Amino acid sequence: MCILPQAPCPHKFCSDNQEDSALFWVFAAILAISCALALGLPFLRPRSVPASRSEHDVESFRAQLREVDSDLARGVLTEAEADAARIELSRRLLAAAEEAEVDAGSKPIPRTLGSTLGMIAAIGVPVVGLGVYGSIGSPGVDDRPLSERNFDSERAAVRPSQEDLEAEYAKQNRASPPPSQARAQMIDLTEKVKARLATDPNDPRGWDVLARSLSSLEMFDESWRAFEKVTELDPEAADASLYSNMTEAMYMAAGGVMSPQAEVAIDKALAKDPDYHQAIFLKSIALAQRNKTREAIEGWIKMLETAPPGAPWIEQVQDNVRNAAAQINVIPPADLVPRGPTAEQQAAAEEMSPEDQQAVIGAMVEGLAQRLKEEPNDLRGWLMLIRSYRILEREEDAKAAQTRGLEVFEGDEAATAQLESAL
Repeated sequence: MCILPQAPCPHKFCSDNQEDSALFWVFAAILAISCALALGLPFLRPRSVPASRSEHDVESFRAQLREVDSDLARGVLTEAEADAARIELSRRLLAAAEEAEVDAGSKPIPRTLGSTLGMIAAIGVPVVGLGVYGSIGSPGVDDRPLSERNFDSERAAVRPSQEDLEAEYAKQNRASPPPSQARAQMIDLTEKVKARLATDPNDPRGWDVLARSLSSLEMFDESWRAFEKVTELDPEAADASLYSNMTEAMYMAAGGVMSPQAEVAIDKALAKDPDYHQAIFLKSIALAQRNKTREAIEGWIKMLETAPPGAPWIEQVQDNVRNAAAQINVIPPADLVPRGPTAEQQAAAEEMSPEDQQAVIGAMVEGLAQRLKEEPNDLRGWLMLIRSYRILEREEDAKAAQTRGLEVFEGDEAATAQLESAL
């Protein structure tokens, strides 16, 4: 793996950690003071409040009443006219006074109360902000360039947890395993193991037995927690196999989704044994679910390159590689992954009639046979061709393919053994 040289510091603030910290707090103080001023000044600034229209009306009607008395004294108005004018002006004055009382209720708060609120806002908001940052922030963490940040761990915080995935999966209407005598016996045995562990909870071997029994009963949510108990009680015994089994149980309990906690467990398995096939397989599933398809394919290819002869999982891994490669438009190595149908092609084939399906399968087998004529040094291709002929009940063609394969790999004992056992 190529390791790029570390890039120079992108800005001048990363030369000294103490200087960084001091500059951070200077900027934080400037921002806090700015916020305090923005919040407090509007409350502290004196304001002139203009009189309302209703107050003007009250003063106007009072002045008009005084003018009526003046006009009466000067003989401009008669007594009857003056009484009529007083009645009308008094009615309007009362209405204006009532409206003025309503307007008075909506006047600004007194200045002393405004000053108090301004001081509370100016001091309280920065103090609360500092307290929140101190409790959930990281003031002691050094500045880091983007190249050094672990975005996987940061994204893990927003991915659904194992518990959330299990709770969501539990809501689905899933069919229970069919009852049988063997299952009843296994459940009875599991209950006995639980009873014994209740009296001796520090027995890692007992927890291991319980975990495997629960897994066989498809009680995966309990199974992985039992595996976890083994890792706590006997860390030395927690090898790649145990962590892989624990991860697989977590994966199944979550409905086929790899949670961040499950990925942590499979990383521990790979730390114990980087070449452990089950761990590589599960890690590639986790990578594929996080849209790291190329890295997932690399893991599955590694499995195929190191697969023991006749491993039962080879075809499953090849299918995974084909489907993942189709998603990102890459061509996997033909010697490890012979060309075959993608998931979409298989789904389309399921909708065909039995006759059409046989025709498609036959065409695919003939295509494989033709390719092996051009590229005969493909052992996995010959094994697939022999199995395909047998599925199609074309025994003579299967024997002919076996004979041809033995001729190609004459002298290769391992390849010869696999070809001879194919029939």
